[in-house]
Amino acid sequence: MKWHEHKQAMVIVAAGLLAAGFAMFGFVPIAWRKFVISQTLQRQRVTLEQIRQADSQIAALEQLTARMERDAADFDRKVPAERQFADLWGQIAEMMNRHQLDNQVVRPGDETENQNINQVILDIECQGTLKDIFAFIQDIEQMERLVRLEQLELQNDADFSGRVKLAAKALVFYQPAASAKSKDLS
Repeated sequence: MKWHEHKQAMVIVAAGLLAAGFAMFGFVPIAWRKFVISQTLQRQRVTLEQIRQADSQIAALEQLTARMERDAADFDRKVPAERQFADLWGQIAEMMNRHQLDNQVVRPGDETENQNINQVILDIECQGTLKDIFAFIQDIEQMERLVRLEQLELQNDADFSGRVKLAAKALVFYQPAASAKSKDLS
């Protein structure tokens, strides 16, 4: 081979090596970075969409939280910690007196206890006019404390004088002491 052809071949090989080196050290890293950046952008788009969806749910969750906090406060008011029967008996006696009911009996019965809520059966008896007894029942329904009337029995007196005897079983609920204390700690 002639020197000139040999020189020409060396220039072609050098140009080829230069092109291969440019491709290897210039284009490939840039293409790789472009690929990595496009993958990162795609993940960020997905994350951004998830954030938008979560953001749209925040208002609903805030409303739900507020409602649940109100319900929890209502629950604590309607189902107090421990029995607090003295106050309850006083309220029931005051209602019976307000409606001129006589022969009043409020007697606790069986008690059911569990981990979250306890209940006591109350036997309630009194006598009065039908109007006064219904007003008394409405007052029980309106009490701040949760009292659920389970059984009601109304009997006319023997001489049908318009007086009625009420015999009722009611459930009264309260939170166990340990449950109330654990709420206070949280």
